[in-house]
Amino acid sequence: MFQSEPVRTRRLLSALVATVMAVVTAPAPSFADAGQAGDSQRLIVKFREGAEVFRSRPEAIAQGPERAAARRNLAVIGLRSTWSGAQVLELRGSSLTPSEMESLLDEIRSDPNIEYVEPDRRMRADAVPNDPRYNEQWGLFDNRAGLRLPTAWDRSRGAGVVVAVIDTGVRPHADLRPNLLPGYDFVSDTQFSNDGDGRDADASDPGDWRRANECEDEPDAADSRWHGTHVAGIIAALTDNGQGVAGVASAARVLPVRALGRCGGFTSDIADAIAWAGGVKVAGAPLNPTPARVINLSLGGEGSCAATTQTAIDSVRARGSVVVVSAGNESGDAARYSPGNCKGVVVVTAVSRSGVRARYANTGSVVDLAAPGGDASASEPSAIVSTYNAGSTTPGVDSYAYFEGTSMAAPHVAGLAALMLSIHPSLSADGVESMLKSSVRPFPSACSGCGAGLADGPTAVASALAALPPPTLPSPPLPTPSPTPTPEVPPAASPRELQNDGLVTALGAEAGSSLSYTLSVPAGVDEVSFTIAGGVGNADLYVRLGAKPDETTFDCRSQNTQNADSCTLTWPRPGVYYVLLKATRGFSGVSLSARYTMASTQCPAGYDKASGSLTPGATAFYPDGDGYVDRAGSLHRAELAAPASTDFDLYLQRRDEAGQWVIVATANGIEGSESVEYDGAPGTYRWRVVSYLGGGKLNLCVRRP
Repeated sequence: MFQSEPVRTRRLLSALVATVMAVVTAPAPSFADAGQAGDSQRLIVKFREGAEVFRSRPEAIAQGPERAAARRNLAVIGLRSTWSGAQVLELRGSSLTPSEMESLLDEIRSDPNIEYVEPDRRMRADAVPNDPRYNEQWGLFDNRAGLRLPTAWDRSRGAGVVVAVIDTGVRPHADLRPNLLPGYDFVSDTQFSNDGDGRDADASDPGDWRRANECEDEPDAADSRWHGTHVAGIIAALTDNGQGVAGVASAARVLPVRALGRCGGFTSDIADAIAWAGGVKVAGAPLNPTPARVINLSLGGEGSCAATTQTAIDSVRARGSVVVVSAGNESGDAARYSPGNCKGVVVVTAVSRSGVRARYANTGSVVDLAAPGGDASASEPSAIVSTYNAGSTTPGVDSYAYFEGTSMAAPHVAGLAALMLSIHPSLSADGVESMLKSSVRPFPSACSGCGAGLADGPTAVASALAALPPPTLPSPPLPTPSPTPTPEVPPAASPRELQNDGLVTALGAEAGSSLSYTLSVPAGVDEVSFTIAGGVGNADLYVRLGAKPDETTFDCRSQNTQNADSCTLTWPRPGVYYVLLKATRGFSGVSLSARYTMASTQCPAGYDKASGSLTPGATAFYPDGDGYVDRAGSLHRAELAAPASTDFDLYLQRRDEAGQWVIVATANGIEGSESVEYDGAPGTYRWRVVSYLGGGKLNLCVRRP
């Protein structure tokens, strides 16, 4: 267990140095090291337990850091204690060379009372992931042709942004699964679906292998490509989790939308997938509860933009979605291929690591910009590594693989758009496209038809930040004029208060108007739900904690037709929930009900109790919102109980210095019940429960500091 610095160590340092400031700090996240030992004139010294017994004697003190420093004409000044009880010391005097510093460190280490001593190195604020294959991901960090993301990551990791991947589906890869949202399968023809059925809520990739002569334009047999999994990993693979690769926007969520099966996909399926991904109602499919702000289309075919496709693109762009499309891999004019030749899309071509056009990449007037796509045949081989699956036909174990193509370039830009929208969520689709193009950097050499330039992470993120409106400051008071009579304006109607298990009926409103209600939810509630039903016309339902929701700001939204809307929040925070019924068409005779249930889980003494339910693929957090604070560094425990027929996974997350939630402990067995015990550092934490398979009620017992 991590503790504040021991009192005995403070007493020891008061005998050693003139000043010690007791400051408890958490260890920093992974940053790039700015130099070697010789760069620092500060030391971190940790004394062994009980060292004060020996070091209180003057002859012992003479053997410590002060004596070693004095031999080099340096003074030692105590600065503070770290969270682990180590002491931060500053050396004052002449600067040491690297070899002199090493000599000093060796002498201090010879003291048997010293557990360790090391330079207090200066770190850069360029967040570099600890993923073991990050050094192979030149597209993320390379200064010549990559996105140069480490500096951009200090500003944004894409939190709060949903990116749809319309592709072959996505496998629940361990390096990706916690960032996956429940998606939908829009492959309608069972002849090509490879999963034995048509449209359904399973957006995982069953494999797109084919036998010889099964596809008209591709007569040869082929193994599964796991294309969607590779694309999704480029966008949002987990980062700083110590395994695999890093994603461009590792805090973004991926919405898998399957539209390609064996032999590809039909325009109609792809158009429906685009519309659904952006939050548009699609007949026969449930309304997407997590509309995507960015939609990636690493797909295409020769021909003009179909009206069906263009209509779908227009509809999602009207709702704020940015549509990113790969330029194609035919070494030709991108204007000949759809959906890259549709209006309102961001078209991305590919470059190799040298920054020149990849040999296969389409170019032309419709191309907006270029991004890393790799070129295995270049003088400097440079394919793109990402998440993959080892199965040759049906799914196998998780793996990683190198691909090349504009299909890899597009998700680099989709992820970059997520970084921008995380900073400035109110940016329009046109605004994001304009900033992406205006923030590029020049190609190393001429690249005709490759768009405005190379996508550049730091500049794009800085552009989004600069576009934020300035904070509104109060205006100075104006002189009070002589009062003049004004007509009295009646105040706006206050929201009506709902009661638990309450029902209000015979509601009606004209088109464009709305009705407002509130419900006070106490602590200890495991689930709160709001439902509208009946009547004629149509109303949409919006719910928000603490303030009135609108069409862009809400905690839950339901936009089904015929007044069949409901919003359910699991483990809600206590407070006042505001409910809005927005009349998309005039409605009448509608009823609204509200209900919350208190947690009924029986947990050991000292544990928090939470209960709820999850549908397949859904996610819930406890506590909802900003998490809970562990100030000293303590033990965190949780026990999850769920039906035996399910596979629920349990994660403990900690907020890092960039404000992003990072997984620190996991229990992801193949059954519904899981347990986690974690001895953590000080910080802010929350628990996350994910339904990997099946659905049903769950009980969660949490012991927190």
